[in-house]
Amino acid sequence: MTCHDVAHREIVERYAAGTLPQDEAAAFEEHFFVCASCLARLEAAQSLASDWPTPDQVHRLSPRRWMLPLVIAASLLIAAPAALFWPSVAPPEEPAARKSGLPADSPVPAEYAVLGRFEPPPYRTVALRGKEGRSHADFRRAMRAYQANRFSDALPLLRAAASHPSAGAEELFFAGITCVLAGEPAEGLVFLRRADAFGFSAYQEEARYYSALTLLQLGDIATARKQLNAIVAMRGDWESKARELLRKLP
Repeated sequence: MTCHDVAHREIVERYAAGTLPQDEAAAFEEHFFVCASCLARLEAAQSLASDWPTPDQVHRLSPRRWMLPLVIAASLLIAAPAALFWPSVAPPEEPAARKSGLPADSPVPAEYAVLGRFEPPPYRTVALRGKEGRSHADFRRAMRAYQANRFSDALPLLRAAASHPSAGAEELFFAGITCVLAGEPAEGLVFLRRADAFGFSAYQEEARYYSALTLLQLGDIATARKQLNAIVAMRGDWESKARELLRKLP
C-alpha cells in the first residue's frame, strides 16, 4: 500500500470507521508504521473518534446530527500538515517486519533475539463503577489470566476486546504484549502499532518500546533502531530505556 492508495481510496477514513476489509486493514497497518504522514492522518481521525456516535446511537440521531462529526473529521484531515508529527523521524516506506517471519537464509542473531525478550509489563486493575459492557468484562477476565501468566488463555479474550469498536490503547497494548508472550510476535506487532496510532496516551511510549523489542525478536534491527530513536525524540519516561537499548545495537 502506498500514500497514493491511502489518499485516493479513503483508507484512513474507512480504517477509523472500522469498515476497511481485513486484508486492506493489515496492509494499511504495515504502511502507517513506517509512514509518518499517513500515521498523522490516522491520529487526527482517531482523536475525533470519541465524538462519533456508536452504531446503536445512529438510529436515534437525525442525519444532519450524525454527519456533523464526519464532516469535521474530513476537514481536519485535509488541513492537518503531516510535518507537525515526528519531524525528526522519516523512515523509508517499507514493511517493518514480514508477517511470515524471517527468511530461511537470514536467521536472527542470537544476541539480538535475547535483547528482544521481555517480562510481562505489570497491569494494575482499575475498579469501575456501574455496569460493565461485554468488551470490558472480556478484558478484565483476560487480564486476570494475564496476571497469572496464562497468556494462551488470555489471548482469545484480548483479541475479542481489541476488535470491539470501543477498544482503546489499553486493550490494544495488552493484546499486543500477550500475542508476543504467547509466541505470536508478528500479530503482536500489529496490535502494538494500533496502540501507538492512538496518539498521545498512557501507553504510546510503552507501545513503541515493546514494538522495538518485538522487532528485535523478528530480526528487524534497523526498524527497531528507528523506533527507539522516535522514543528518544519524545523526551518522555521511556527515553532512558530506549537509549540504553540503542547502545547495545550495532
